[in-house]
Amino acid sequence: MLNIERVLGQDQLLRAMTGLSRKAFEALLATFSTVYEQKVRSVGTPPNR
Repeated sequence: MLNIERVLGQDQLLRAMTGLSRKAFEALLATFSTVYEQKVRSVGTPPNR
């Protein structure tokens, strides 16, 4: 099973799983988080999964 903490804790595994360096992943995460939060506020709660 995929363990997100393990992936985030190992740069080589992070690159293998995402194709991104840690720096690129963190930049994308910051942007994605901001846009996601704005969308959630404008639409309502995110769907349950």
